[in-house]
Amino acid sequence: MASGIAYRWMHPHTEALHHRSERVSYKAPPNKATRLKRRSRPLCSRLPLEILHLILLKLDLPSLGMLRRVDTTTRRLVESLPLMHDVKCSNICIGQLFTEFCHPRCRSCSYFGPYLYLPAIRRSCYRCDHFRHSYRVAGVADLCLQFGLTQNQIKSLSTLQSRVKPHQRPVDLTLAKALGREIHGSHMAMEQAFKRRLNERKESYEKRRKQWEIKGGRGSKSPPPHRRPHPISLFTNPEAASHFRRMNAAIAFPYWDRSHSEPRARFLGSGWHTHFPSKDACYRAFLVSDLPKHFQHCAAAKAMWKSKFRAARYRGMDVVDFIVGSKTTTRP
Repeated sequence: MASGIAYRWMHPHTEALHHRSERVSYKAPPNKATRLKRRSRPLCSRLPLEILHLILLKLDLPSLGMLRRVDTTTRRLVESLPLMHDVKCSNICIGQLFTEFCHPRCRSCSYFGPYLYLPAIRRSCYRCDHFRHSYRVAGVADLCLQFGLTQNQIKSLSTLQSRVKPHQRPVDLTLAKALGREIHGSHMAMEQAFKRRLNERKESYEKRRKQWEIKGGRGSKSPPPHRRPHPISLFTNPEAASHFRRMNAAIAFPYWDRSHSEPRARFLGSGWHTHFPSKDACYRAFLVSDLPKHFQHCAAAKAMWKSKFRAARYRGMDVVDFIVGSKTTTRP
């Protein structure tokens, strides 16, 4: 760390990832009239389970999917069908999660990784999540436009539910780009599909604009048609559309030490310097057991960092655990 200052983050999901827990909304209990009305309705649970399963076997998968949306009872009934267990599939398996749970280091570098990158289910560190190109994500709508994909084609990739913007589902940008190249055949054809869709959007806006002018223009009661902003191309500026979603695809993930059979303590180190050598040197996570070895080789301690002592003030951090500085520096 450039300044030799390290902080302990007790809640990395809120302090580093800025994930806030959602407030639980209060639901008032239903009144007596509603309860009596619900009891008077015919319930499918009155029939034997075997007969209900025979009825469900006559339905196809789209019909079963629509039936699951009726209410909680029908959803549980459909999921209790033995054949549904064979149909269900998931992109995440318990064995893969447990492997990452017991692996302390980032899969892309040798640093300790306190996070889990969800699209690929691999352990990652702050530096890789924030700066490495293979950890970029973007919304489904942006990727469909940029790489000439449809909603059905992009369903084959792992899609996340964003807590910041629920309507923009993040998808791994590298995987989406590979899918677009596979469908279109080349990078040039994929870029041409992007330009073609931009022209279609422009023509659609001009058509709606002319229809609005025919109806009366400014004198009509209807507002002018909305013009969608011109998207920034991921071909020329790949960072623009995915920078604000960098850490939204990662979650805080603990590390389980098999030798000690307990989760190991860790904290995120943070260092500042007036002219730091590189932007990826700002944050780094450490295991508590690795701290003494790190500070023995700390560049700030070796160079006897000549600077006035500054009290650590950072939002969300209450305690400074370690300070390494010059022997001549004193408190003001």
